[in-house]
Amino acid sequence: MSIELASYGIKNSKINYQLSPEELTEKMVELGQGEITSSGAVNMLTGEFTGRSPKDRFIVKDDITAENVWWDRNINIPFDSDKFDALYDKVVEHLSNREIYVRDAFACADDSYKTKIRAITE
Repeated sequence: MSIELASYGIKNSKINYQLSPEELTEKMVELGQGEITSSGAVNMLTGEFTGRSPKDRFIVKDDITAENVWWDRNINIPFDSDKFDALYDKVVEHLSNREIYVRDAFACADDSYKTKIRAITE
């Protein structure tokens, strides 16, 4: 199955869509991003940085979020929509003309709250 990402602005990329865990593991090893341990587990090579910085959670502050988010500059940091648009354009340009990975999934098992998620990464 193939998909088109032009609606996001991403063009001319080689898209790996909905790869199985086995296919992702094969790619990881092929690209030198990780290894298979003697027990068969996957060991990702993350380098110097191994986790998310606690002060890197930015939320666009707009008419929808202004009154619905707890704005604490150490947890939920407000981000201007113009800056978001510029960042989005930069990410789209970066992902275009590259080999990328796309996964469509859902968050929440309860159908009343289930949300579609599309993850796009390099």
